[in-house]
Amino acid sequence: AVYFATVLNDDGSHRGRFASPKKDDGSMFTFQSRALRGDEADYAELYDLVVLEDVSVEQGSIIPWFNHPGQGIQIIFSEDIEELIKKGKIAIRNLKKIK
Repeated sequence: AVYFATVLNDDGSHRGRFASPKKDDGSMFTFQSRALRGDEADYAELYDLVVLEDVSVEQGSIIPWFNHPGQGIQIIFSEDIEELIKKGKIAIRNLKKIK
């Protein structure tokens, strides 16, 4: 199964289990709709994940949080993103350094 997700990292690591899928038209959910902590400029990287092998995920709507409206979509992987990369189940694509 192939599944693309867009991830923001605040420290350049690939820790964590949450990501946000791309919309059907390939665009990203806005930072505000993802209700992430702080401002978009606080984050170091933006990248896509491609799923190479079946992995378990749960998907849900994003609630308002951190003074952002939410209403985007998020997924949570069954394992840490870094571990899934090490196991070859997912890979990073289109890495973009923000700062």
